[in-house]
Amino acid sequence: MLSRTAENLFWIARYIERAETMARLLEVGARIALMPSAGHGYRSEWESLLQASGTAAGFAAKYGDPVQRNIESYMFFDRDNVSSVASCLFRARENARGSSAIGTASARSTSWFCS
Repeated sequence: MLSRTAENLFWIARYIERAETMARLLEVGARIALMPSAGHGYRSEWESLLQASGTAAGFAAKYGDPVQRNIESYMFFDRDNVSSVASCLFRARENARGSSAIGTASARSTSWFCS
């Protein structure tokens, strides 16, 4: 029982950390987009975010050409992308729901545990 709870807590923390990392990458992309382009390297700063996050192949298969709006949507909300912020938070929540030792009965009724 204790090892299962510890494992669930580990994965909750890991998924939250991954969601935070993806959000920070998007923040970096937005800041870089405000800077003037040198005209070499990646075609765009948004494409470099896909490369840095390791999601370029999945994005290309679904959307094709890297456009800011599609990249933001893919990295934040797309459930098909296992590294998206929404997917990571969903998996963290599922790990929390799976552990009966995490939280009290009143805490489980909050929006974190409700679907």
